Amino acid sequence: MLGMSAGTRGCGWCVPRWSLYSGLKAEPLPHRPVRPDPDATTEQLEQSYPDILALLIAREAASDPLRQATYAWEESCLHQGPLISVIEAQSWLWSMWAKYSKRHRPAFTAPPQLIVEPNRRGAVMKTLQHRIVLAEGCVRRPWIAHEIGHALNPHEHHGPDWAETMITIWAEEFDIPRSRSLALARQHGVSVGAL
Repeated sequence: MLGMSAGTRGCGWCVPRWSLYSGLKAEPLPHRPVRPDPDATTEQLEQSYPDILALLIAREAASDPLRQATYAWEESCLHQGPLISVIEAQSWLWSMWAKYSKRHRPAFTAPPQLIVEPNRRGAVMKTLQHRIVLAEGCVRRPWIAHEIGHALNPHEHHGPDWAETMITIWAEEFDIPRSRSLALARQHGVSVGAL
């Protein structure tokens, strides 16, 4: 649970206008840490990174109104692909991070840690811990790409910047034409931004 004691004050990352992402913008941090201490507790991380905590509180306040629409959009654009090994997944994550992180505003500069949990369902990007956590059945490039999109756009859930990032990754990594992704985004009611 995110500590709410920091309130929703400005964090230097975002402009606090949260109406269905219409004004949700991110500005680069003046200094981005490399990665959080993997042994730190959530409370320690919240104290160490108040700007990231404030960003996450604002993101939660904005909710995730397009979540189901973006999942349907993804399924219409991209096949899940085969399972890959954890070593292959980690290597692909690192190469993706090297390619895309400088184009975006991630919370941390190093690639996220990849964790596979056998008893988990689905996947999640834990921004404050800088970890992508996957179920064994989700160790697939499209699932990792989805979570990388969240790591690259920590200021929003499934908003326009995240969608634009996904379109770029799909075009460059999976050969999905941008025009197809955009047409299907319109069909599913997914807003796409311009990074």
